[in-house]
Amino acid sequence: MLMSRGISKLPVIVGLAFIAGTILLPHHTAEAALQAEDINARAASCPALPNVIWWKTTHVKIVNYVDRKYGGNWHPYIQKWENYRAKMQDILERDGTALVKSRDIRLRGEQLARHIVQIEQRIVVTRCLQDKFSGQMAKGGQAVDPNIHFASLKSQSQIGAAAEDRVSSINEAKLDVEVTARCDGDTPTFQVTNLGKKWPRLAAISIHRTKGNALVSKRRMKLANSQQATFKIRKRGKALKGEIGIFVQPSWAKRPFRYDTTIRCK
Repeated sequence: MLMSRGISKLPVIVGLAFIAGTILLPHHTAEAALQAEDINARAASCPALPNVIWWKTTHVKIVNYVDRKYGGNWHPYIQKWENYRAKMQDILERDGTALVKSRDIRLRGEQLARHIVQIEQRIVVTRCLQDKFSGQMAKGGQAVDPNIHFASLKSQSQIGAAAEDRVSSINEAKLDVEVTARCDGDTPTFQVTNLGKKWPRLAAISIHRTKGNALVSKRRMKLANSQQATFKIRKRGKALKGEIGIFVQPSWAKRPFRYDTTIRCK
């Protein structure tokens, strides 16, 4: 389990436990194998999970865990991992140390930054699995009409949301940065990932309502290689209306103001 000061709960993938002396009937074993084969087939187009030795999980284990723990509802599971990523990001920004208690491993600096990228990769994989299995594994594997399920999701949280993530690159002013914009429900969310060398100095990351270029948020930060910063744009608990844009301005070079990417979620 990965622990750090001030952090008491982190997402854990729980495997199946077998009680000593219990015998599984052959047809149950066959059913489990068929289910795993079906999950692997449907998840074949999803990316591979990052190689993190203390996670010990698979596509099959994740799907079964969400089905068993949350009744097939992926949103709280994904939220746990997003919260975990935010906590690790906070530790990194405070130059702190995260602990892998089960293996007595300490992560800080570039190692912690790489782990944050791995967490983000896992979230990407989980979102892919959500697309493949959401609402279809609960109640003992009984199928649910996907049209009904996706219509329900749309009515609750995806009306007006962008159909896909918007990804752009910054390759100037000694920057090698990827900027991703997406809608989490009605909330615009931006991710800035430094793919190049550690920034020599601070850069200002500003977020605006594109109508009138009204400033919504501004933060100065310095990203290490592979480090990622995530910004969720809310106002008093509610998402902002209209198009939102983000701009990265390094302090060591001048860039003309233009939005690196924009998104409209409502």
